[in-house]
Amino acid sequence: GAAFLLASRTKVYKFVWATLAAVITFLILFSARGGDLPHRNLIVGLWIAAIVAIIGLFVMGARERWGSKIGIVALGLVVAYWCALAFAHSFAVERGWEEANRLVTSNGETVGRLAAMPTLANPLRWDCVFETDKATYRFPVVLNGETPAGRVIRYPKPSGQLAAALEAASQEKSARVFLGFARFPVARLAVPSCTTQTLLRLADLRYTEPGTSRGTFAVDLPVDCPEQGSTGTPMVGR
Repeated sequence: GAAFLLASRTKVYKFVWATLAAVITFLILFSARGGDLPHRNLIVGLWIAAIVAIIGLFVMGARERWGSKIGIVALGLVVAYWCALAFAHSFAVERGWEEANRLVTSNGETVGRLAAMPTLANPLRWDCVFETDKATYRFPVVLNGETPAGRVIRYPKPSGQLAAALEAASQEKSARVFLGFARFPVARLAVPSCTTQTLLRLADLRYTEPGTSRGTFAVDLPVDCPEQGSTGTPMVGR
């Protein structure tokens, strides 16, 4: 908004900013991802109100009235926003460690590392992923209340035929690139009982699960079927 108010001096700039606003508004209103917004009607209402307010300030000549003060206030709001997110992230990590230790107590596991990721348009709900000596987990954390008993995902560490397939596929360039990027990689075989070939499905559990297409966050690799053994199929809801 500050950039629009300060930089829209010509018709070209006005057209660029109007196009950008229209595209973002369209995505919020009609895209499939926009349908995932929590309290969607409230967010849409706030967005439209902000657009109308910025246009109103532009018509009132805000640039001529306040000049560089607009940019200073905007940068101050950005810093305040970053500080609020840093505080929320710190709280999410703290809550995540508490919940992670509770989850693994009955399994005799030890939490090694943990990460907390924000969710779409909701600073009070976070996704936590952590790794133990036996498995990788993912679960939700709510900062302003009790963590829901919802879906807890658990992927055991690869063993048996899954480990053999992963070792064979790790020689491929695409697998090396992906494993170099992923902080919490998990794997499963598309058809554990195959006789010739199947797909080894890899994913970074911070973002998605194996077999779900999410760009660079997941990859499927063809592999020859190893000997029968453990498949590493995810255990959900544990």
